[in-house]
Amino acid sequence: LLRPKLQVKFHNELIPWVHYVHFDFDMNNSVETQWGIILETFNEIKEKNLLEISKNGYEWYKKNV
Repeated sequence: LLRPKLQVKFHNELIPWVHYVHFDFDMNNSVETQWGIILETFNEIKEKNLLEISKNGYEWYKKNV
């Protein structure tokens, strides 16, 4: 799951780069700047083991929904 960094807290914390992949989001950025941040994050994560992050996120979901 690639999404803006969560600003909310859960009773069982959802940890970036463990349960999901985040990118920084700033409403003041232009669309082009924000797209660049998303693309940079995607290029960074495509070399990592996303299966592990996916499994962790799914396990978190099953325990907390």
